[in-house]
Amino acid sequence: MVILSPALEDESILIRINCRTNLFYNEDIDEIYSGFRALLIDSGYYLNDPLNVYVVRDTIYANDGKYSLEDVKLEDLLETNENDRQKKNDAYRRIYPWQIITGRLLRYTTGNESCYTPVLEKCNTNKQGKDFSLAFDLLIVAQRSTTIADIRRQLDDQLTQQLDILENSTKNKTQ
Repeated sequence: MVILSPALEDESILIRINCRTNLFYNEDIDEIYSGFRALLIDSGYYLNDPLNVYVVRDTIYANDGKYSLEDVKLEDLLETNENDRQKKNDAYRRIYPWQIITGRLLRYTTGNESCYTPVLEKCNTNKQGKDFSLAFDLLIVAQRSTTIADIRRQLDDQLTQQLDILENSTKNKTQ
């Protein structure tokens, strides 16, 4: 993956969400896509180490509690004590100055806002229809002062763009 961005600085933080899912349909794909789109856009995100947080609609769940997305900045969640960094980490950061945080897309599964979870899906193979395997790779560049609400909006924008591309390509394949 090549990253070219005028916003990329030495202290930039790259946030990447990589996920795969399947779309099974046996009727009008336009109707199926609208429901599928709503399901994915309403998803949550789990951001791995060093954050270890769950970002849902308007809330972030961290080890020390539940907060509003607007109230928390990325720097609030990152390691703040520079003296704790190891020497080998300093050499690594001279070559790769950006911090990369990976994560997962979480599906909204019930009426309780804390119930976002990775979902395993099994389709009944006896049904007639088509099955598309879809891959999403979301990547955003954030600064330490970025609010988690802005990160959520950027991830949602990336997901929407990729859904648009996938929807157009699958419509072209089915016509």
